[in-house]
Amino acid sequence: AALNGFENKLYNDRKENGAYIVTQPIKKMKKTDREWALDRRGWRILGSEKIYDLDQLGETVFIHGHEIPAKKVTFYKDRWIKTIKKSHDSGKKEELEEHIIVSYSTKYRNYQRRIREKKLERAEAMLKNPGKITKTTDQRNPRYYIHPIEKDGNSTPEYELDTQRIAEDMRYDGFYAVTTDLKDEDIELIIQANHQRWEIEECFRIMKSELEVRPIFVSRREAIEGHLLTCFIALVVYRILEQYLENKYTIKEIIETLKNMNAGRLKGAVYRPTLTRTELTDELAKIFEYQFAYEVIEEKDLNKIVKNANGKNVAKFIKERKGV
Repeated sequence: AALNGFENKLYNDRKENGAYIVTQPIKKMKKTDREWALDRRGWRILGSEKIYDLDQLGETVFIHGHEIPAKKVTFYKDRWIKTIKKSHDSGKKEELEEHIIVSYSTKYRNYQRRIREKKLERAEAMLKNPGKITKTTDQRNPRYYIHPIEKDGNSTPEYELDTQRIAEDMRYDGFYAVTTDLKDEDIELIIQANHQRWEIEECFRIMKSELEVRPIFVSRREAIEGHLLTCFIALVVYRILEQYLENKYTIKEIIETLKNMNAGRLKGAVYRPTLTRTELTDELAKIFEYQFAYEVIEEKDLNKIVKNANGKNVAKFIKERKGV
């Protein structure tokens, strides 16, 4: 049985010191619960009594008297439901009261949309070779967003992107639900767990895709460990830059920009930048306190910049995050 199946939840609810928190796919909720979960009205945030409408959000919200960008906030709504079903284990009807908690964040919404965009890119590539397209119900497969064009006769089948399915899936972007038997006083813990769960999932996805943690082309243990450590350090660096840049750019944009931030030798130990200046390069220049785009630089000064990037700003960033 699935972890969020009735029997498993009933078992964990009834056993001594037992409890559960399990993911609840919103698409599989009862219609009334699903409509409630996706309703843009009736949302709250921890530390505030105000009720929010997701379609009426401003740039910031106030939490404990502090103004916080709305894009950094996780909103939530919750309700208790009662389920009565016949248990296969006991052979009689059992009653289970559980707490549905739905959270919403624009960061999670953007994350889901980035994933879908990649799937649609792959789906569009598949449309160029329709003979290899087969039907699937696997939502992780790009073919999930392709459907046949209805035609008369026995002509060669043609396919197109299923825009109706894409639009329907977009309704769920940013929403994440769990069910639990924990009481109301545990809601802050549960919301934090929600947030961390998908961020961990995103870290694994970044490691496997943009950072190319696999395939691994080495066989010795120390070489494999070195490869994994390098990928993990790259992930940490990205996460730090992401915080500096206030989550405005995707990892792909950051990686491509960093790759192209090159300098060419003019003469001797003097270099000039060969990059294209963009809003992102300017923001990176502020972080590292040097404008790469138009300043000629000597090798000794280039070494100072590297030293500064390795120490000063990272230490400053950590202090700011801890509120030191």
